[in-house]
Amino acid sequence: QVEFQYSLVKRSGQLQINATDTSAAFWGEKVFKLLGYADEFKVEEGKLRSDLSFIIQPDGLKLDYTKLVFTDSRWKVARLPYPVENFNADLTISSTGIEVRRLKTQYNQGQVSLNGRLLTVSSTLDLNLYATSLQLADWTSLLPELKIGELSGAVDLNLKIKGKISKPHLQGEIRMDGGSLTIPGLKAPLKALRVLAKISGEDLNFSYLEGRMEEAPFFIKGTISGFKDPKLNLNLAVKHFQPD
Repeated sequence: QVEFQYSLVKRSGQLQINATDTSAAFWGEKVFKLLGYADEFKVEEGKLRSDLSFIIQPDGLKLDYTKLVFTDSRWKVARLPYPVENFNADLTISSTGIEVRRLKTQYNQGQVSLNGRLLTVSSTLDLNLYATSLQLADWTSLLPELKIGELSGAVDLNLKIKGKISKPHLQGEIRMDGGSLTIPGLKAPLKALRVLAKISGEDLNFSYLEGRMEEAPFFIKGTISGFKDPKLNLNLAVKHFQPD
Protein backbone atom coordinates (compact mmCIF):
# COMPACT_ATOMS: atom_id res chain seq x y z
CA GLN A 1 0.00 0.00 0.00
CA VAL A 2 1.35 3.41 -1.04
CA GLU A 3 0.11 6.81 0.16
CA PHE A 4 1.29 10.04 -1.45
CA GLN A 5 0.71 13.63 -0.36
CA TYR A 6 2.29 16.66 -2.01
CA SER A 7 1.81 20.44 -1.87
CA LEU A 8 2.70 22.31 -5.06
CA VAL A 9 2.78 25.57 -3.11
CA LYS A 10 5.19 24.35 -0.42
CA ARG A 11 6.96 21.98 -2.82
CA SER A 12 6.99 19.34 -0.10
CA GLY A 13 5.03 16.29 0.89
CA GLN A 14 5.09 12.79 2.30
CA LEU A 15 5.33 9.31 0.84
CA GLN A 16 4.31 6.26 2.90
CA ILE A 17 4.81 2.62 1.95
CA ASN A 18 3.11 -0.08 4.03
CA ALA A 19 3.86 -3.79 3.59
CA THR A 20 2.20 -6.64 5.53
CA ASP A 21 3.50 -10.22 5.94
CA THR A 22 6.09 -9.80 3.22
CA SER A 23 9.41 -11.57 2.75
CA ALA A 24 11.81 -10.38 5.46
CA ALA A 25 14.76 -11.27 3.20
CA PHE A 26 13.49 -9.18 0.26
CA TRP A 27 12.42 -6.10 2.19
CA GLY A 28 15.20 -6.42 4.74
CA GLU A 29 17.76 -6.08 1.96
CA LYS A 30 16.02 -2.95 0.63
CA VAL A 31 15.68 -1.33 4.05
CA PHE A 32 19.24 -2.02 5.24
CA LYS A 33 20.67 -0.82 1.93
CA LEU A 34 18.65 2.38 2.30
CA LEU A 35 19.87 2.84 5.88
CA GLY A 36 23.50 2.00 5.05
CA TYR A 37 23.67 -1.26 7.04
CA ALA A 38 23.73 -3.73 4.12
CA ASP A 39 27.31 -4.80 4.93
CA GLU A 40 26.50 -5.42 8.60
CA PHE A 41 23.16 -7.27 8.45
CA LYS A 42 21.51 -9.72 6.08
CA VAL A 43 18.03 -11.17 6.63
CA GLU A 44 17.80 -14.68 5.15
CA GLU A 45 14.22 -15.74 5.93
CA GLY A 46 11.09 -14.90 7.92
CA LYS A 47 8.20 -12.44 7.69
CA LEU A 48 8.25 -8.66 7.92
CA ARG A 49 5.63 -5.97 8.46
CA SER A 50 6.96 -2.53 7.63
CA ASP A 51 5.86 1.10 7.44
CA LEU A 52 8.23 3.45 5.63
CA SER A 53 7.67 7.20 5.69
CA PHE A 54 9.60 9.62 3.47
CA ILE A 55 9.60 13.41 3.45
CA ILE A 56 9.48 14.84 -0.06
CA GLN A 57 11.69 17.92 -0.37
CA PRO A 58 12.78 20.02 -3.36
CA ASP A 59 16.13 18.22 -3.38
CA GLY A 60 14.63 14.71 -3.17
CA LEU A 61 13.41 12.10 -0.69
CA LYS A 62 14.49 11.97 2.95
CA LEU A 63 13.68 9.06 5.24
CA ASP A 64 11.45 10.19 8.09
CA TYR A 65 11.10 6.84 9.87
CA THR A 66 10.57 3.16 9.27
CA LYS A 67 8.70 0.80 11.57
CA LEU A 68 9.75 -2.83 11.28
CA VAL A 69 8.16 -5.92 12.83
CA PHE A 70 10.12 -9.13 12.18
CA THR A 71 8.58 -12.57 12.80
CA ASP A 72 10.50 -15.89 12.90
CA SER A 73 13.34 -14.43 10.86
CA ARG A 74 16.92 -15.58 10.45
CA TRP A 75 19.80 -13.10 10.24
CA LYS A 76 23.49 -13.10 9.46
CA VAL A 77 25.44 -10.46 11.37
CA ALA A 78 28.88 -9.64 9.99
CA ARG A 79 30.64 -9.69 13.36
CA LEU A 80 29.01 -12.85 14.74
CA PRO A 81 30.22 -16.34 13.72
CA TYR A 82 26.78 -18.02 13.94
CA PRO A 83 23.39 -17.00 12.52
CA VAL A 84 20.78 -15.23 14.64
CA GLU A 85 17.63 -17.37 14.53
CA ASN A 86 13.96 -17.07 15.53
CA PHE A 87 14.44 -13.31 15.46
CA ASN A 88 11.25 -11.52 16.56
CA ALA A 89 11.38 -7.76 16.95
CA ASP A 90 9.36 -4.55 16.90
CA LEU A 91 11.50 -1.47 16.25
CA THR A 92 11.49 1.99 14.72
CA ILE A 93 14.41 3.54 12.83
CA SER A 94 14.50 7.29 12.23
CA SER A 95 17.00 10.08 11.65
CA THR A 96 17.42 10.41 15.43
CA GLY A 97 18.17 6.75 16.11
CA ILE A 98 16.67 3.33 16.75
CA GLU A 99 13.95 2.48 19.26
CA VAL A 100 13.70 -1.21 20.14
CA ARG A 101 10.34 -1.87 21.76
CA ARG A 102 10.76 -5.65 21.74
CA LEU A 103 13.48 -7.99 20.53
CA LYS A 104 13.74 -11.69 21.29
CA THR A 105 15.98 -14.13 19.47
CA GLN A 106 18.11 -17.28 19.70
CA TYR A 107 21.83 -17.46 19.04
CA ASN A 108 24.05 -20.55 19.17
CA GLN A 109 21.85 -22.29 21.81
CA GLY A 110 21.46 -19.04 23.76
CA GLN A 111 18.49 -16.72 24.25
CA VAL A 112 18.59 -12.91 23.94
CA SER A 113 16.03 -10.25 24.91
CA LEU A 114 16.64 -6.54 24.29
CA ASN A 115 14.79 -3.24 24.51
CA GLY A 116 15.70 0.43 24.65
CA ARG A 117 17.10 3.19 22.46
CA LEU A 118 20.17 3.99 20.39
CA LEU A 119 20.38 7.72 19.67
CA THR A 120 22.47 8.57 16.61
CA VAL A 121 22.43 12.36 17.13
CA SER A 122 24.15 12.15 20.53
CA SER A 123 25.78 8.74 19.80
CA THR A 124 24.41 7.34 23.07
CA LEU A 125 22.86 4.08 24.22
CA ASP A 126 20.08 3.30 26.68
CA LEU A 127 19.46 -0.45 26.41
CA ASN A 128 18.33 -3.32 28.63
CA LEU A 129 19.84 -6.70 27.77
CA TYR A 130 18.83 -10.06 29.21
CA ALA A 131 20.47 -13.19 27.85
CA THR A 132 21.06 -16.82 28.80
CA SER A 133 23.72 -19.32 27.70
CA LEU A 134 25.73 -16.85 25.61
CA GLN A 135 29.30 -17.71 24.64
CA LEU A 136 31.31 -14.64 25.65
CA ALA A 137 33.86 -15.14 22.87
CA ASP A 138 31.17 -14.70 20.20
CA TRP A 139 29.95 -11.35 21.53
CA THR A 140 33.13 -9.46 22.39
CA SER A 141 33.37 -8.24 18.76
CA LEU A 142 30.07 -6.39 19.28
CA LEU A 143 30.63 -5.49 22.95
CA PRO A 144 34.38 -5.39 23.66
CA GLU A 145 33.50 -4.43 27.25
CA LEU A 146 32.45 -8.06 27.79
CA LYS A 147 36.06 -9.15 27.26
CA ILE A 148 36.86 -9.57 30.94
CA GLY A 149 40.49 -10.65 30.99
CA GLU A 150 40.60 -14.22 29.71
CA LEU A 151 37.14 -15.19 30.94
CA SER A 152 35.49 -17.65 28.55
CA GLY A 153 32.43 -19.88 28.60
CA ALA A 154 28.63 -19.59 28.52
CA VAL A 155 27.11 -16.82 30.64
CA ASP A 156 23.75 -15.40 31.67
CA LEU A 157 23.57 -11.59 31.48
CA ASN A 158 21.22 -9.01 32.98
CA LEU A 159 22.66 -5.66 31.93
CA LYS A 160 21.87 -2.01 31.44
CA ILE A 161 23.96 -0.55 28.61
CA LYS A 162 24.33 3.23 28.63
CA GLY A 163 26.78 5.92 27.62
CA LYS A 164 28.48 6.58 24.31
CA ILE A 165 28.25 4.09 21.47
CA SER A 166 32.05 4.20 21.17
CA LYS A 167 32.49 3.44 24.89
CA PRO A 168 29.36 1.93 26.45
CA HIS A 169 28.97 1.62 30.21
CA LEU A 170 27.74 -1.79 31.35
CA GLN A 171 25.99 -2.27 34.67
CA GLY A 172 24.33 -5.40 35.97
CA GLU A 173 24.86 -9.07 36.71
CA ILE A 174 26.86 -11.87 35.13
CA ARG A 175 26.37 -15.55 35.97
CA MET A 176 28.39 -18.52 34.76
CA ASP A 177 28.21 -22.25 35.42
CA GLY A 178 31.22 -23.81 33.73
CA GLY A 179 34.03 -21.84 32.08
CA SER A 180 37.59 -20.67 32.61
CA LEU A 181 39.46 -17.53 33.66
CA THR A 182 43.11 -16.54 33.51
CA ILE A 183 44.09 -13.97 36.17
CA PRO A 184 47.45 -12.16 36.01
CA GLY A 185 49.77 -13.41 38.75
CA LEU A 186 48.23 -16.87 39.10
CA LYS A 187 50.28 -19.82 37.82
CA ALA A 188 47.37 -21.74 36.32
CA PRO A 189 43.99 -20.91 34.75
CA LEU A 190 40.85 -21.29 36.83
CA LYS A 191 38.51 -23.95 35.42
CA ALA A 192 35.07 -25.50 36.04
CA LEU A 193 33.91 -22.07 37.17
CA ARG A 194 30.73 -21.07 38.94
CA VAL A 195 30.48 -17.29 38.95
CA LEU A 196 28.14 -14.60 40.21
CA ALA A 197 29.51 -11.11 39.57
CA LYS A 198 28.31 -7.52 39.40
CA ILE A 199 29.74 -5.33 36.65
CA SER A 200 29.79 -1.53 36.71
CA GLY A 201 31.90 0.02 33.99
CA GLU A 202 35.37 -1.46 34.41
CA ASP A 203 34.74 -2.76 37.93
CA LEU A 204 33.90 -6.44 38.30
CA ASN A 205 32.84 -7.50 41.80
CA PHE A 206 32.70 -11.24 42.43
CA SER A 207 30.02 -12.30 44.91
CA TYR A 208 31.58 -15.70 44.42
CA LEU A 209 33.89 -17.37 41.93
CA GLU A 210 34.59 -21.02 42.58
CA GLY A 211 36.11 -23.84 40.58
CA ARG A 212 39.42 -25.67 40.27
CA MET A 213 43.02 -24.52 39.89
CA GLU A 214 44.86 -27.50 38.45
CA GLU A 215 43.40 -30.23 40.74
CA ALA A 216 42.71 -27.97 43.71
CA PRO A 217 39.25 -26.54 44.47
CA PHE A 218 39.21 -22.81 45.22
CA PHE A 219 36.88 -19.98 46.20
CA ILE A 220 37.36 -16.28 45.34
CA LYS A 221 35.60 -13.09 46.44
CA GLY A 222 36.61 -9.55 45.64
CA THR A 223 37.01 -7.02 42.86
CA ILE A 224 38.89 -6.57 39.59
CA SER A 225 39.11 -2.89 38.61
CA GLY A 226 40.10 -1.99 35.05
CA PHE A 227 40.31 -4.67 32.37
CA LYS A 228 43.24 -3.32 30.33
CA ASP A 229 45.49 -2.70 33.35
CA PRO A 230 43.62 -4.56 36.10
CA LYS A 231 43.95 -3.82 39.81
CA LEU A 232 43.09 -6.85 41.91
CA ASN A 233 41.50 -6.92 45.34
CA LEU A 234 40.74 -10.63 45.71
CA ASN A 235 40.50 -13.10 48.57
CA LEU A 236 41.54 -16.55 47.37
CA ALA A 237 41.08 -19.79 49.31
CA VAL A 238 42.62 -22.95 47.80
CA LYS A 239 42.72 -26.50 49.20
CA HIS A 240 45.38 -29.11 48.43
CA PHE A 241 47.33 -26.75 46.15
CA GLN A 242 51.07 -27.37 45.76
CA PRO A 243 52.99 -24.14 44.96
CA ASP A 244 56.08 -24.22 42.74
